[in-house]
Amino acid sequence: HEITYSLANGAVFCRDCAAGSGESCILKKDQLHVLKQLQSYPHRRIYQYQPPSGNNFNYLAFLTDYLNYHLEQKISLNAISMLY
Repeated sequence: HEITYSLANGAVFCRDCAAGSGESCILKKDQLHVLKQLQSYPHRRIYQYQPPSGNNFNYLAFLTDYLNYHLEQKISLNAISMLY
């Protein structure tokens, strides 16, 4: 299954509702699961986190796009580069 994630709203939408929600991207359920794991992972040990292998998704680019959108400036996330 695929899910539409709105960068503007930081939320998951059905495909029909996502059309008017601003910038969005398509995520697979397992990719959303990894993002939820990251959200609750202990920040002091984030360097130990290993995303599942075989998941051909650039989490670093996704998180950077999300932050760039909300901060309205380009940033880089070297601290979590292991997600690439």
